[in-house]
Amino acid sequence: MKGLTGQAVLDKAASEAGEGFKDFTARNPPSTLFDLTNAQPAIPGRSAQPPRYDPARGVPPRMAEALADPNVRAKLRNVVRAGQEVMPNSWYRTSPLYERFVAEYGPEEAARQYERLMQITASTSTKNPVPSNIKAASYYNYLANQGLPIPDKPAPGYGSLAQGQHVAAVREFLDRGALDPLKNPKRYSFAENLLGNETPVTIDTHNMRMLGIASKDPRFLALSVPVGEGTNKTYFKPRQAFEQGDLSLKEALDRPVYWSSAPEKNEYAAYEKAQQAMARRMGITPAELQEKMWVGAATKTGLGSPPEPFLQTFANRINYTAMRMGVDPKIVLDQFVKGKIPLLGGAGLAAGIGALPQSQEPQ
Repeated sequence: MKGLTGQAVLDKAASEAGEGFKDFTARNPPSTLFDLTNAQPAIPGRSAQPPRYDPARGVPPRMAEALADPNVRAKLRNVVRAGQEVMPNSWYRTSPLYERFVAEYGPEEAARQYERLMQITASTSTKNPVPSNIKAASYYNYLANQGLPIPDKPAPGYGSLAQGQHVAAVREFLDRGALDPLKNPKRYSFAENLLGNETPVTIDTHNMRMLGIASKDPRFLALSVPVGEGTNKTYFKPRQAFEQGDLSLKEALDRPVYWSSAPEKNEYAAYEKAQQAMARRMGITPAELQEKMWVGAATKTGLGSPPEPFLQTFANRINYTAMRMGVDPKIVLDQFVKGKIPLLGGAGLAAGIGALPQSQEPQ
């Protein structure tokens, strides 16, 4: 569509802060762009269990003991049930969006395009709330669609605290053409869940924190967490503070950030298997168990993302872009699916490419 180009969106993001996505979603009703009540796994037939690291020396004691504790397992089930109440619709089932890709590209090319989008989404998920994750993924996916290089810093409006990690992860993915399930099990599982494979478990920050908090085991306290920003940034060591008597367990339980945010390499498979077994007993898929725990444990783990399905946040981001560009949301969705635009981001943390040479602007 004339006037709605990738460069126009980048220029808009660079020129004004806007009202902020959180303010927008708070002041506007949720988008009805997609019907989420009957959403299904996106690409049918994906159900494979990815390979996991098999620790030669077994599972570390903190993980083995937590998973064997019936009280810990009961607490995890309770937060899953709470999540089912808060968010009855599926977080990972994105078939309404995938169907738009199929309509545009046909089944074979749609699968390729959609896999790349969701793998880039996983690559930009580190330390990134879902709205910002979607925004960043839309930007890097746009660059990939247009055959443009991934810059050292993202364009204004598309930065984040972990943008360096995102750049490296996207470059690695595009170079390899696939995510590595052994090197990055969480990233790989996240993409697979969004693509329709609900067998693997995305053990993210909140999933891991919930286990530590449920166990009340100080061995799950983080070794170090950043405090402050920029030149004022320092590091606090929760586990050391506890061992020295400078941090009580009660104080730690009130500070989700003090708990380990990722399993060790030799812990991922064990925690995943335990959640898969729990999911079977509860009559849900492993991905459903993780998504409901994510929402149900929100107040305990410090969740900063809206407690709504991925596709709802995505639709709200479409509406946000449409409002600021002055066009219909359906046009924004159409241009996004075609790979011609990123979604609007607002003022960002870092400056980057800023503009594309006119010769590279998509028609």
